[in-house]
Amino acid sequence: QMLQSQKQHFVYVIRLKPEISSLKSWKTANPNQVTNECFYVGESAHTPECRFMIHTHEGTSDCICICGCKIKSGPVKVKTSSRKAAKYMIELAPDYFEQYNPIKKTDDIHVLRDAAKQLEEKIAIDIRELGHGAWFA
Repeated sequence: QMLQSQKQHFVYVIRLKPEISSLKSWKTANPNQVTNECFYVGESAHTPECRFMIHTHEGTSDCICICGCKIKSGPVKVKTSSRKAAKYMIELAPDYFEQYNPIKKTDDIHVLRDAAKQLEEKIAIDIRELGHGAWFA
């Protein structure tokens, strides 16, 4: 599989519409949010731009991503994309993630993914400490 052979991972941040902050689950996850800024933080073997395309094309037919991979034919399954990101997304917010990408290459894809998940959480916490809201999976 091409993604595993790339042996790299990325984190990404998507700016979300402020309306998401009215959701109960959002309020529970972000009790200290004081600004209208809302973000989704994710990790992927796809580049941030490619992953954004996957969120954008949720539920549609073939999506050929800019990192060179070809998403399987047919609709992208919901489990591959956050419903919150897909419904409320505005744009990528590169100021929050560019300095981390790509995450260090390793031969063990599981170690790489674990590092990406930890970094995803760190970025979300950093965003929350600025008074913004953040969601991560």
